[in-house]
Amino acid sequence: MDARTMTSFTQKFDGIMSGFYLPYLTEKETADFFSTCFQLLNSNGVLYCSFVDGNSESSGFKTGSSGDRVYFNYHQLETITQVLHKNNFENPKVYKVNYLQNDGSSEIHCILISKKLSRYQKFVYTIMRNRILTKKFAIAYFTRSTKFYLQPKTKYGMPFRYGL
Repeated sequence: MDARTMTSFTQKFDGIMSGFYLPYLTEKETADFFSTCFQLLNSNGVLYCSFVDGNSESSGFKTGSSGDRVYFNYHQLETITQVLHKNNFENPKVYKVNYLQNDGSSEIHCILISKKLSRYQKFVYTIMRNRILTKKFAIAYFTRSTKFYLQPKTKYGMPFRYGL
């Protein structure tokens, strides 16, 4: 199956496993892939992906052991993490594996495991990421009307609300 056709899926999943798929995607295709994963995952769904950490300028054609030539994209861990954040995934758990190649050189293979943020988590994460609020704010809570409110305590002891 070509994962670029995932947009046609109608069902939701608890997890998506993308083992060594990212090296065959450009940066734009990778961002689109993470966006599609977010749409297809249930709340708190898990995403597993792996890729080779490296400078994208090193990307190019590689010849495999079978003689097949394919275009291979290197991705930087920091860039992939940023794309995950932009697509509303939590900070990933990162595992780095030093992979020894046949020619004696080595590459760093990165394995990332991340969860889809819930609406509540996404809201709080966006606020904290954009530094709109500080940790001094008391509580963020989710009301029955499906609006988020932040209730910081003012110096007068009265809370005020930011509604979204």
